[in-house]
Amino acid sequence: MPYTGDTAGERIGRRIAEVRKARGLTQLQLAQRIPCSKSLIAQVERGHKPATPSLTAGAARALHVRLEQLTGQPYEGPQRGRVYGTIPDIQTAMLSWDLPDEDLPVRSYDDLAADVARASALGRKAKYAKLGLMLPPLLDELSTACHAADGSERERLFGLLSEAYAGVTAIAYAVGLFDLRSQAMDRVQWAARESGDPLRVARTQ
Repeated sequence: MPYTGDTAGERIGRRIAEVRKARGLTQLQLAQRIPCSKSLIAQVERGHKPATPSLTAGAARALHVRLEQLTGQPYEGPQRGRVYGTIPDIQTAMLSWDLPDEDLPVRSYDDLAADVARASALGRKAKYAKLGLMLPPLLDELSTACHAADGSERERLFGLLSEAYAGVTAIAYAVGLFDLRSQAMDRVQWAARESGDPLRVARTQ
């Protein structure tokens, strides 16, 4: 049965086809460069299957274009600059996991969960500049909380941390920072495993 998902995925498929043809590549040649199956490329280009983030990123690399040329995401000019401006603090927050700020005040689980929910909502609405400003202090606080907690509380906090790291993957995908996205995906999966929640682990796969 043909894929009947959102029109954004279909537009990405059409853009992949347009750029591929402009590069003089067959579907098989593009598939070999990504790599993936020729059948998948054909189905994505026709809109029968969604263009997943990983496939879109792979196609952008193989076609030597910027990711947003395929996604159509409006991150040029000042807005793109604002998103990029948040990246250093996000990277610092991710790298400082092993050295949490023990003097950092940590709020209750419910307060942290509310902030993670707000961050997730920003990601769904593609408000990446706001999300980028929100994530670094939230990641710092969640890291400190995870280190200080134990038992079921620790597992619940790791669930929140996994969801917060997912926000980093969204920002990295939007601006085409493939290395950061890969690193963040690893963190999402790691934190999900630490949460002990099999459903959360399954979703990260």
